[in-house]
Amino acid sequence: MSDSPIRIEEWAGQQGCRIGVACLNSEKSLNALSLPMIELLLPQLQAWQADPQIACVVLLGQGDKAFCAGGDIRAMYEQIRAGNALTACTHFFALEYQLDYLIHTYAKPVLVWGKGIVMGGGIGLMAGASHRVVTETSKLAMPEISIGLYPDVGGSWFLSRLPGKVGRFLALTGVHLNASDARLLGMADYQLANGQWEHVKAGLCAQLWPADELGRKQCLTELLSQLEAGSGVNWPVSPIEQHWSQLLKVCRGHDASAVIRALLDEPLLAASEDDPWWLKAVGNLQRGSPMSARLGLAMQARCEHLSLREAFQWELVASVRCCLSGEFAEGVRALLVDKDNQPRWSAANDATVDENALALHFVAPWSGPHPLQDL
Repeated sequence: MSDSPIRIEEWAGQQGCRIGVACLNSEKSLNALSLPMIELLLPQLQAWQADPQIACVVLLGQGDKAFCAGGDIRAMYEQIRAGNALTACTHFFALEYQLDYLIHTYAKPVLVWGKGIVMGGGIGLMAGASHRVVTETSKLAMPEISIGLYPDVGGSWFLSRLPGKVGRFLALTGVHLNASDARLLGMADYQLANGQWEHVKAGLCAQLWPADELGRKQCLTELLSQLEAGSGVNWPVSPIEQHWSQLLKVCRGHDASAVIRALLDEPLLAASEDDPWWLKAVGNLQRGSPMSARLGLAMQARCEHLSLREAFQWELVASVRCCLSGEFAEGVRALLVDKDNQPRWSAANDATVDENALALHFVAPWSGPHPLQDL
């Protein structure tokens, strides 16, 4: 098996067409998205987009456990500790966001096979794909609040557009979503069984692909819809659907602090004492970074009416600021390095968040042009 962090294949299709396949190849790290992965994947997707013989692109992860568990935050932590936060983190996030933006705007159909863990940077790869598949083992989340970051990779844009403003809840709690949740919220397009993968592969290679990209997307839609109808899976109940009325009450506030207070409301918690899903979600907020909670909601408010391009530009500013402030490094230290799970956040709770420090996340740290000005 290849030692490359991205395994590239091209499957032979009908009438000279080919299927471009990129597999995240770091099973031990749950396919965490590293800088070498991005540096390989970005030009490869660009090349496939320009190749008229490539009918469709597939993204998947090596192994059974994960498509992609997020970005390689340990590597960024080491760069921050070495004093390279501004240069290294700007470079990483700028390339990652270019890759995510390319997938969102890709001319050809892109199929993401989102089995297993799909978190953080993995959702960044999946969110913009034209055909997003979840399976019975899919577990989606944007848990950045636990590491002093916020839901980036376009999350400020697409979470703000989820129904009922529930993107606020996802950002504040990092709660895990199953396949039924993802489909309900529009974060996935198809629910297929893991065992149907070989049928997907055979169908892609047997497809008579039209010459036009719109026709090719329709062909892929028909293939996946047919397979979905025969998946035979007893899909899990959606906790999001079960808690919909609660979520609407919590997320409807216009003020970020009001939304946070609503989620921590004691009567609501008392009513949820026998509800482990809800209690875990609230616990994630209580243990997470208060600055990240406020920043995640502020970013959604700012990007709700912006273009995707503008959202990524603002995210680069905010993400690098998280690295410069020390909040992100402290979160990674507590979770992955020392593993004491005792982060020393910059604020004890929402009421003590420094408003000037929060505002600084919207001030570009560069003296020159924005690194994503030509996105």
